[in-house]
Amino acid sequence: MKISKNLLAVMIAGAISAGFTSAYGGYSVTRNGVTWGGTYEGTTYPQNETPAWAGSGGGGSASGSSDGNIWSQTTVVISYLYYEQTDPTWTSATTQKSIEFRAQVVNQTAPDHAFDVIGTDATGDWDVQLSSNGVVLAGSIAIGALVPVDNTTFHTYRLTIDDSLSTDQAKLYLDNNPTPVVTSGANSPGASFGNLLTFGDRSEAGVGGTTALDFISWTSGIFPPGTSTTTNGVPSTIGKAVGVSWFGSNSVTYQVQSTTNLTTNTVWTNFGAPVSGAGSSNTLFDFMGNTLNKFYRVISLQ
Repeated sequence: MKISKNLLAVMIAGAISAGFTSAYGGYSVTRNGVTWGGTYEGTTYPQNETPAWAGSGGGGSASGSSDGNIWSQTTVVISYLYYEQTDPTWTSATTQKSIEFRAQVVNQTAPDHAFDVIGTDATGDWDVQLSSNGVVLAGSIAIGALVPVDNTTFHTYRLTIDDSLSTDQAKLYLDNNPTPVVTSGANSPGASFGNLLTFGDRSEAGVGGTTALDFISWTSGIFPPGTSTTTNGVPSTIGKAVGVSWFGSNSVTYQVQSTTNLTTNTVWTNFGAPVSGAGSSNTLFDFMGNTLNKFYRVISLQ
């Protein structure tokens, strides 16, 4: 094992919300500065929620349960299993929409990805694809390389969609950081398959695995992190997040490591899964919580 010449490149600090409302079902909830028009809070089986979700899939089945706060699902045969929302809070939304969800990939068994959130309307669909070690935004094609994120822990994603734009119709944000981790650029959305909001296992190359969903909320309008629809809300508790960035050479595997104390005998701990270089920049995000100091390095495993 050797230290990469591209040792620790850039750390980007941002503010993210450290607290979440208690889970409940209903048509509206205020979270992270936005009053969302509709929400699923993971309190019960999606088809029993308000508004209700319709279960769909390719003939497969899944086992799932809620602990009253988190919905967990395990796909058990080689087939996708997902839930669709056709409530007016989505279908009557404008050409500008925002979606926010907090999810975790507990165990991934499909080679492509394990969990999707898809927003589709008459213009087309945008698909957020989560795997255990990253996220991809897809329209008519997957946009760019996998963005490295350790999704074995919970993260909050926000997708904004503006059908009126010719470029950057879709933007994906992570953990309330105002800088998107990926934008659609000049790419077009995928073919429309109805006016639907969808979440679940849409993997196409095997059994997705086990995933957990804390909430998914949606509303009309574009609300990047840092914007607010509330004027009299109680301020959120703010924490810190960092992004560790480095250039990844082709066919080289990298491991991010972290420590809270630099000494002559520093013990480094692996953070996230190994990341394969593809001749482009890589970024891995870490939510620091109440940690005051944390240090990172990137090593190559070849």
